[in-house]
Amino acid sequence: MKFNIELSSKEAKDALESGIFSILLNSADESKSEHSITISEEPVETVQETTVRTQEPTTEEPKAVPTVSKVYTMDELAIAATGLMDKGKTNDLMALINSFNIASLVELPQDRYNDFALKLRELGGDI
Repeated sequence: MKFNIELSSKEAKDALESGIFSILLNSADESKSEHSITISEEPVETVQETTVRTQEPTTEEPKAVPTVSKVYTMDELAIAATGLMDKGKTNDLMALINSFNIASLVELPQDRYNDFALKLRELGGDI
């Protein structure tokens, strides 16, 4: 992509100092690797040309952020369930327990603790 801009020497100096050309180049199509800006003074015989090479965009994949999954205990689940009952949500709690095909919280398999904790939180449990 090539830019041709005609400016007086004072206008060119002001434009260079203000950084307007950097803004213009940054907003240009970044797929092009070469941009030209032509500055001419009155009379038009004198021309100064500046070529700026821009770095090709990299397609680096973002690195995965390591996460630590909280593993809940039966005590934490029981405390949160008690809190729901204190809030008057006993029927919601019983429906949740039934949705996990268990009759009471102590029957919940340990590999389902995190799923149950998520559902408790959705019901308003403090966990």
